[in-house]
Amino acid sequence: MRRRSMFSAAVIALASTSVSLGQVITPPPGPPPAKPEFTPPPRRTPSPAQNVDPAEIERVVREARQARQPQIDAESLELAGLEKPLGAGDDYEGPVPLYEENLHYIALERNPLIDEDQRAVIEHQVRLRFASLQDRAVENLQTVIDIEGGLIDEVSFDDFETLAVISRSLQELILQSFLTDDLLRARAIDIEEAAVNRELLRRYQVAMGGSDPAQATDMFRVMMMDAARESLDAFDALLFEGTTRWDAVFAEIEDGEIPGDVETQIRAVATAEGDIGTLDLAARRDIANRIKLIWRSLSLEDKKTLSSAILATRSEPTATIIPPLDLTYPGKVTMTTEEILEKQKVEAGNN
Repeated sequence: MRRRSMFSAAVIALASTSVSLGQVITPPPGPPPAKPEFTPPPRRTPSPAQNVDPAEIERVVREARQARQPQIDAESLELAGLEKPLGAGDDYEGPVPLYEENLHYIALERNPLIDEDQRAVIEHQVRLRFASLQDRAVENLQTVIDIEGGLIDEVSFDDFETLAVISRSLQELILQSFLTDDLLRARAIDIEEAAVNRELLRRYQVAMGGSDPAQATDMFRVMMMDAARESLDAFDALLFEGTTRWDAVFAEIEDGEIPGDVETQIRAVATAEGDIGTLDLAARRDIANRIKLIWRSLSLEDKKTLSSAILATRSEPTATIIPPLDLTYPGKVTMTTEEILEKQKVEAGNN
């Protein structure tokens, strides 16, 4: 907000200066110089129209459209879905699970087309996403704090004005595309794998919505929180990253900006570089939450200063710590697109 105010003030000042200068400077005497006559460019001779068979055009368009569509009938697949706990039997009638991680990451684990061979390319794309999300989280830190304080849990869906404010805040915090779309666009996964991911998410939303309007409201709340979850995890990863290099981080901050007693307490929450890969997502969140407990006495600007210093002391912009990616689970059976298509062909023939 302060930058925006300064920018507005600068524009107003510049406009005022321009007006005063215009009042002082008078144009030179005499008529202005004549402009050269405009000569229109020569017109192009249109090329003769080609006789194209409309049926041929329709065929080309149809084939191009089909090439952009998945071949797999994802809705007919037997999947270890997100709508019940992993390993639950077909007779499971318990509640729909509430995940502490963005659903697109859970879907990668349950997707039978995705295996460990794709880890490197998926991790690279997640690293790029987390770097962007962390920039947004620092810039919109108050929104992060509000959501972690229960904003989405407490909002009434009848309060359209507050809901609109939260929606705008979320748009500033999250990325425009979800992980599945991002991975597809970067060719980290193919169109068939993306289709299965989306089917897993669709089934989860159907299960969350149910037939009761109250359940549908709960579903919207869960989906809103899920959209924010990736940003919250990215910010936790940023704070966790800071615990590996406090000397460099505080050297980036001017003396006195962070009170000495707070700095001492924050420095005490330290993580060795070798521990990064051995700690799971819950352990990393726990460390990040310890930092948040310590910095409660800091102003919003001081918290931004500390977070920005962590970003500034990276070896490279995308050298961010990402959550451990679970691309498999015990007993997971992976299949190729061709194997699934053949299976579906056989099943269709038997029916």
